[in-house]
Amino acid sequence: MGNVGIATTINSLISVTKNEDAREKYLTFEVNGKKYGISVSNVISVDQIQEATTMPGLPYYAKGNINYYGTIVPLIDLSLRLGEVEQEYTSQAGIIVVDIDGVQIGFMVGAIKEIHNINDEQISPPPSLCSEAGGRVMVGVALIEKDIVFLLNSRALACDK
Repeated sequence: MGNVGIATTINSLISVTKNEDAREKYLTFEVNGKKYGISVSNVISVDQIQEATTMPGLPYYAKGNINYYGTIVPLIDLSLRLGEVEQEYTSQAGIIVVDIDGVQIGFMVGAIKEIHNINDEQISPPPSLCSEAGGRVMVGVALIEKDIVFLLNSRALACDK
């Protein structure tokens, strides 16, 4: 992400969105050049990429743990979690911190984009070619302007396959 101003702006929007109906608001981001989104309902904040402390026995897509304001948070590389090649992280990269049933988890992404209002009518079901596991992770596909955005289930992303 590199640009602290983007993180501050997105975090402010997340705070405001928490007071509104968050079911139709999605935080969009990129992984290996593809656009994705997750519902802001579980998003705590976004932050700059940081080094993770590795530990043995983690799934291949877990990079380790980070110190997130005094809380130890596991860090998942979404490029690997989504079955893609490992992304090279640049200054545009970021971490999306989510809360799943009281557990904070960080998702490493290539670039944080913005928050979009997406109505149910704009969301198509996941492609029928998705595997059962892929179908759990992907909740739908939306067209935002001219971009195809894959909408993901943050809870399913956090769980082991």
